[in-house]
Amino acid sequence: MTEQERRRRRREMERRMRARQTMRGKEKQRGGLFAFRLYVTAVLAGGFLLISFFQTETSEMVCAKVRQVIAYQISAEELDVWKNRAETFFKGAGESLPVFEEKETQETEKRVYQPDAEASP
Repeated sequence: MTEQERRRRRREMERRMRARQTMRGKEKQRGGLFAFRLYVTAVLAGGFLLISFFQTETSEMVCAKVRQVIAYQISAEELDVWKNRAETFFKGAGESLPVFEEKETQETEKRVYQPDAEASP
């Protein structure tokens, strides 16, 4: 084997190695983006689930807004199907979530806040 052949083979091998490294780098980038999206989705879903457990005005507002955004993207029929699936799953597990229960709004009962006479100077 002459010196020129050795150089040519060495250059070919270097090109192949560079091509492999660039392909490996692209694969890692794709997986990283998917993992990041999955992480963000899990954090947001967990946060909304945690918020929905507390029955406050703020949590009701947030849940209503999330439902409204989801309703723009998913048809009402498909949302009802998912709701029914979740209800049957949690009924089978023996647990219930307050998010799926319909509330009767009692607007006639209003709270009246009065200052505490004993605590005031």
